[in-house]
Amino acid sequence: MSQFNHEPIAELEPQTKAKLRSTQLITSLPQLISELVQNSLDADASHVEVGINPTEWECWVRDDGRGMSAEGMGLLTQGHEKGRYVSSKTYEASRAEAGTFGFRGEALASAMELSCLEISSRTSSLRESWSVILKGGEQLYLGPSIRWRRERAGTTVICRDVFFNVPVRRKSHPNVMRTLDLTRKELETLALVFPQVAFTLDHTNESQKTRVLSISKVRVSGLTGFA
Repeated sequence: MSQFNHEPIAELEPQTKAKLRSTQLITSLPQLISELVQNSLDADASHVEVGINPTEWECWVRDDGRGMSAEGMGLLTQGHEKGRYVSSKTYEASRAEAGTFGFRGEALASAMELSCLEISSRTSSLRESWSVILKGGEQLYLGPSIRWRRERAGTTVICRDVFFNVPVRRKSHPNVMRTLDLTRKELETLALVFPQVAFTLDHTNESQKTRVLSISKVRVSGLTGFA
């Protein structure tokens, strides 16, 4: 007789499955920023501003794209399976969506599992900005924006305490300088593909903000001369 107990294999809890999926998609701060910027590009943004504070595990992306509706933010609060269809554009389940970066729509759904995610957005049809705050997949706030209010359409996404629940990611993460370099290179690559979009990258900390990269629409072609 076998000495092992043949217990049936149990299905993972939905929250555990969401966390595992998120850790496969988001493995570093530069990759998280890249996913958020791709959402901005899908939303037809012409200006994308990025900030990063690797020491505090924070980053933010602000764009002037089409914005996210209050209904879209509400989907995020319903868990990973529904939240994975949300980005900074209106989601439509069609083959045309496969031509965009966000056709999987998992960037924000993953970010809310691995960080404290705050989104403030406004569409052209809204008279005010709306915000949602989630951490570890749990809703902390949903309603009119209290901070990060916008005068025009667009979206601001802030991720704080990234990988708070995945310590192994923090332990194996590149150092500050390498993180900044990887983020800068990612934005330079996207700028070559989207010459109609202006990009900036700031390194922020408690005492100062340093401009790491600034690419205007008319200067993008100059990047082709660099390795």
